[in-house]
Amino acid sequence: MSVINLPAFCNLPDKLMPMIERFNEFRYFMLEGGRGGGKSQGVVRFALYLAEQLELRICGGRETQNSIEESIYTLARDVINDYDLNFEVQASKIIHRVTGTPFTFKGFREQGAWNIKGLEGVDLLIIDEAQAITKRTLDVIIPTIRKENAKIIFMMNRYLRNDAVYKEFADRPDCLHIHLNYFDNPFCSGALRKEAEICKAKDDRDYQHIWLGNPLEEADDFLFTAKELDNTQTFEFYYNEASFGHRVMGVDIARYGQDDSVAVVLEQKGPDQWEQIHREKWSKRDLMDSVGRVLDLKMRFKPDISVVDCDGIGAGVCDRINQEKEDSVVEYHNLPAKSDEDWGKNFGNNRTKDYYTIKDMIQLSRLRIKDIAILKDLEEIRFEYSNRNVKRIVSKEKMKTKHNVGSPDHSDALAMAISEIGNISKVYEKKTHQLPEYASDDAFDGNYGKHSVLPQHTGGW
Repeated sequence: MSVINLPAFCNLPDKLMPMIERFNEFRYFMLEGGRGGGKSQGVVRFALYLAEQLELRICGGRETQNSIEESIYTLARDVINDYDLNFEVQASKIIHRVTGTPFTFKGFREQGAWNIKGLEGVDLLIIDEAQAITKRTLDVIIPTIRKENAKIIFMMNRYLRNDAVYKEFADRPDCLHIHLNYFDNPFCSGALRKEAEICKAKDDRDYQHIWLGNPLEEADDFLFTAKELDNTQTFEFYYNEASFGHRVMGVDIARYGQDDSVAVVLEQKGPDQWEQIHREKWSKRDLMDSVGRVLDLKMRFKPDISVVDCDGIGAGVCDRINQEKEDSVVEYHNLPAKSDEDWGKNFGNNRTKDYYTIKDMIQLSRLRIKDIAILKDLEEIRFEYSNRNVKRIVSKEKMKTKHNVGSPDHSDALAMAISEIGNISKVYEKKTHQLPEYASDDAFDGNYGKHSVLPQHTGGW
């Protein structure tokens, strides 16, 4: 389909034009952002244009619909009346008088049951308030839309950072993802813009959610905020990196059938600044395969300290590697954490303390992470309190059974690497960043390049 010379009623913000220009390239479209961005207006007007040109079946849906007025029916009716378009507006349906294209409107859940009757033949499904769509509803709807060239458009102002639709479609290659706000919409009224500025002056948190479309930090048990995870991707470090360059590697060995083994490498960029520079995963459960991969990573990235998960089957990997003194690794055990007066906090175990180290480093702009897999894992990390009011990161098993999320293998590997950055000074005082020995002040130091690794994780910071 080639859309050229759009009619006057189909005026859209420029930021929405890729939806029209690239309509045939994608099956899914996710339009998200704050109030006044023109998402609903743009989509409804485009759908009306399509209905004028082609014989289609179009449906407007939402999680629940108590009355037709709650749907995009009202918006479509108003555009039809304003521009005197050739549609018959009925009490619960809109039909184009020439092409016969019908618009129907429904809530996907009625009295606890899913209302998907008639969706099988839909060509275009427009889902409004998509932040309210649950995963269970999504799992019912998606396979129901079966036509080869059918399209689904999601419109949402994100409520939670792990909204089912956003989590599923944000990074899919068959989904066009567009974020737009009121200042991206030239058709946004002056009155609405004034309301946005009043809200901004009164309550920045409300402004961020209502007008900029940022998710609410709704749960008190998430360890990291969405803003923190956004910030860690853009930190700038202003040091001579040639004076640093230390590396630490953490390796999380898979324990269960769906888990992956993951290695994460950190590199020092300043006195207290670190960057995640590599992430690698493998799914084979064979002991010697994991041993070989860890040794290969050590050879390629030359970490000063390598930390390997030695609880569970990872113990075999540690034992095999540590048989060779020169290739030894630090054994990571998630033991109960000792009270730490410097922290002023009590943590239930080493894993919890290491995750809080990650949080502190991000808040202090000392850790740069750009890897999406690691960031997604961090987004799901939650904490809880024991009966002694001690904080503890929710276990992998509980994350799977209670919160229905996968094992955070990537972020666990990061936490293991973080656990040893405080022990770099025990390796040697200074190491140049990827420079030949003749360029280093330490080139003539007889101890240059030599170190011994601590035998067991100490949770250093």
